[in-house]
Amino acid sequence: MLLDYLILGSLALNAVVSLAPNILGLDKISHVALTSLGVVTDTRYWTLVPSALAPVIEITNVQEIEAPVPGTYPKLWVSIIQNAVGIRNIFVRIIDDDTDIVVGYKKNFITIGEGDSKVVKYDGLDDWSRVMPNRNWNLRIEVGTN
Repeated sequence: MLLDYLILGSLALNAVVSLAPNILGLDKISHVALTSLGVVTDTRYWTLVPSALAPVIEITNVQEIEAPVPGTYPKLWVSIIQNAVGIRNIFVRIIDDDTDIVVGYKKNFITIGEGDSKVVKYDGLDDWSRVMPNRNWNLRIEVGTN
């Protein structure tokens, strides 16, 4: 008799668990999400940062001015903006991401306050410590305050 109650209780619990998505409408949500959005052809990852945690100085754009030729100094412009109030001395550096060597460095740009933006130009011997190699050059651009 006790065994009959346990089996019946187990069947009832399984029925409730399996019907829960239907009762809550979750089966409709997942079904709609999978069928109505179509086929995924691209994915990008993005992180939203609360304004209190936003970087003081932010890189807004990197522009290659002309296709680089091996053995020459590339022409690259880096756009930055200040997201905080106050005057700051800033630096912008370019690092070879394969070797971790700093290959371009500029310092002591002054930003006046929130919303102040600058375009930092790398286009010659004074801006680069290396020339364009005869391969893809994987670079990392960093900005910060002195």
